Amino acid sequence: MELSEKSEDRDIEGWADRARTMLDRRGLTYDQIASALDVATRSAVGHYLSGRRQLSAMQAVALAQRLGCRVGWLLTGEQPIEPVENASDTNVSPEDLLAPLKALPADTFSAVANLVLSVSSASHYQGAVRKSKQQKKSES
Repeated sequence: MELSEKSEDRDIEGWADRARTMLDRRGLTYDQIASALDVATRSAVGHYLSGRRQLSAMQAVALAQRLGCRVGWLLTGEQPIEPVENASDTNVSPEDLLAPLKALPADTFSAVANLVLSVSSASHYQGAVRKSKQQKKSES
């Protein structure tokens, strides 16, 4: 599979092919990405990459970070591959940022929107749990 900013495989199920591409590109092994998927063995990683197990939103984010790619590209193949080092240094308008999302097929857009919502909810929940633990520590 040729690595490009717009993958030929644009459906959300193609994430495993894109993940394997990045594994090869980065020289990573299944053992090295197991922690991103919150699994202990390379066999379990293989279950995700073969489609026998479904990837959660949090796993998708962690895997993309470990692979050094954008989660949007990993899941849809539509966005630039590489993450932006410092988003505040870019001169991209909001319209330009939204253009790739608007071009997605409706079902893919819906899947991406659901992913963003679940990641946002999970992040909010994790932040609240951390804050609660910190408060309990300071009270003791």
